[in-house]
Amino acid sequence: MSLTHSKKLSKYIMGLGILIFKATKELMITLMDIIII
Repeated sequence: MSLTHSKKLSKYIMGLGILIFKATKELMITLMDIIII
């Protein structure tokens, strides 16, 4: 039971990491646009 739980947790953490990475990328692009303008 704990093994499947940890698998679910790692999947959730991976998904969260991807979301944060995407959000950071969007933020960086927005910042670059502001700096260029």
